[in-house]
Amino acid sequence: MSNRDNLPFGRHSDRVMNFGSFLTQAAARLPDHPALIRGETMRTYGEINRRAAAIAHALMKMGIAKGDAGLMHSANELDMAEAMYGVFKTGAVLVPTNFRLGPEDIAKMGQASGATAFVGHARFGEHIEAVRKAGYAAEREIIIGETYDAVVAAHENDGPFPTATVDYNDPSWDFFTSGTAGFPKCAVLARGRMAVV
Repeated sequence: MSNRDNLPFGRHSDRVMNFGSFLTQAAARLPDHPALIRGETMRTYGEINRRAAAIAHALMKMGIAKGDAGLMHSANELDMAEAMYGVFKTGAVLVPTNFRLGPEDIAKMGQASGATAFVGHARFGEHIEAVRKAGYAAEREIIIGETYDAVVAAHENDGPFPTATVDYNDPSWDFFTSGTAGFPKCAVLARGRMAVV
């Protein structure tokens, strides 16, 4: 029995909101409102939602579905945030890495998490090559600064993405510890625990 079974109001369903739906709702309410700003570049909620939906469509056409894991290696970028929402919309598990880690470390994280897709940034060429060498993502990769904008353009007209339904205990994020006492350990954050993040 879990702690949530002891709640005074009970639980009638294990269904929870997909994190990608937060963006969809924000875009419906505030489509032209600034959502992300980096330097002189600003994107609205509507733009980000359309672009995240395009990434989700692309991932789905690559064969990525609910429960699959997608490794992401990038510094903080506008495209990274969009891609995160794209992963969430599919119901896949996001596996973010620390951009300060070395190529072999992130390749091992992808293997440890069972990643089958990779979103990377072109400025981390050695990391991209390490993931390619490991082979688990195969052709299921999107590279920010190289292929990302072309992928968005190719799928932007696919329309809204049918956000995957998710349950409380479905995995959402695979976080890795800092690895101070050896190789980083993987901790899984369930969808129902996203409210505490």
